[in-house]
Amino acid sequence: MSEYGDSELDKLLVETNLGINPAVIKAFYKIGSKLQEAKPLDSDYNSYFLDREQASSEIDSMIKNKGHKYYDAYWNKNHLEHKEELAYRDRIYLLAYAMDN
Repeated sequence: MSEYGDSELDKLLVETNLGINPAVIKAFYKIGSKLQEAKPLDSDYNSYFLDREQASSEIDSMIKNKGHKYYDAYWNKNHLEHKEELAYRDRIYLLAYAMDN
């Protein structure tokens, strides 16, 4: 807690029992999940090693192929990895089409 709050916040949470209140815990959890750094969906797979044709094929596959491992994350805005998937798509889009612009 010391990273985001000070001793005054610690004291408030302890003295008022807000630190063990389920509603407060859920709120802090939601805040924390929104603050998480984006991470690659597949850390073993580096999209920067794709050539233009491979990147284009990957984009086409993840958008059209329901069996693609990123299909659900791409189409479902409530999916936990939706934002990371869009960032991945944007990254490989640059590889596939950057020279077209």
